[in-house]
Amino acid sequence: MDDERIYARKAQERLNSVAMPIGGLGLLGESIMKIAEIQQTENIDISRRAAVIFCADNGVVRRRVSQSDHLITSKVAQSIAAGQSNVNILAAYANTEIFVADVGIAGDTPPGCLNFKLLRGTDDIADGPAMERQAAMGSAEIGVGMVKTLSSAGYKLLICGEMGIGNTTIATAVTCALTGAKPSDITGLGAGGDMDMLRRKIKTIEEALAVNTPSKEDEFDILSKVGGIDLGAMMGMYLGGMKYNIPIVIDGAVSLTAAALAYLYNPEVKNFMIPSHASSEKLAKVLFEYMDLKAPIDAGLHIGEATGGVMLMPMLDMAIGLYNSKHTFESLDMEQYKIYEDA
Repeated sequence: MDDERIYARKAQERLNSVAMPIGGLGLLGESIMKIAEIQQTENIDISRRAAVIFCADNGVVRRRVSQSDHLITSKVAQSIAAGQSNVNILAAYANTEIFVADVGIAGDTPPGCLNFKLLRGTDDIADGPAMERQAAMGSAEIGVGMVKTLSSAGYKLLICGEMGIGNTTIATAVTCALTGAKPSDITGLGAGGDMDMLRRKIKTIEEALAVNTPSKEDEFDILSKVGGIDLGAMMGMYLGGMKYNIPIVIDGAVSLTAAALAYLYNPEVKNFMIPSHASSEKLAKVLFEYMDLKAPIDAGLHIGEATGGVMLMPMLDMAIGLYNSKHTFESLDMEQYKIYEDA
């Protein structure tokens, strides 16, 4: 992206002309400026958008770190493909299309899902690597390819989501590998559970890090050793956003973890990411600080399935409506508010 950020400046000038306090749209205004720079126009357009939900299973589930087993991944993926899951209900209100892709479900690809199956689930990270390095790189290529396809089809913005039982355990292990955080400090219960489950989850992550010793300087070493196929596909989606100049919305904790892996690969990718919500998972705060990003929604959301990203869409639509409005200082014959350097 051009360091001069010409279109972001033009968007800021337009925002400043709207009859409201300077910076009145807060982080939503910052998102508008970022989208303008990505699209290389101040006349931004996110009217055609889609959420992509990558589905995969994780071998670590055998450690009883989740209330559910891998069969639920397939059931929820099929429900999304049938238009009946949480994200579909929200997307109907948010004018957002949904694509669900099998990148690593342990069973057969559910009806209606895009079939990009790379593996039938990963191996147990507490025993050794989740997958071969080549498979990790292949999972990222799936995400890049998805962005290419949808961008060519005319989509203007994409939301990066996932579904996979056990993937908060995986996301926490990756976060620890990336940042040096302790599992005992940032591990949560994910979809739910009791304190015994939480202790098992922490112990499993500690064992995985000790057995695999992932390098914090090598994103594919981390991904292959303690990651997941859905994480890899999402990582590739962010990189695809940078390659094809399309904004990619970060959903929750797992989507954010994939964003952090992409950021390690190339920090410039941050300029193509639009945060949506501050997940209630403890690892989210660590990763937002790691990438120096902030999310406009802080409501304790933790549904998954790209739901938080979809919920951002009506807010962005309203913000863009104000941005495009004729309710300006000029139309009201008012002096425009000034920005003071020493304020």
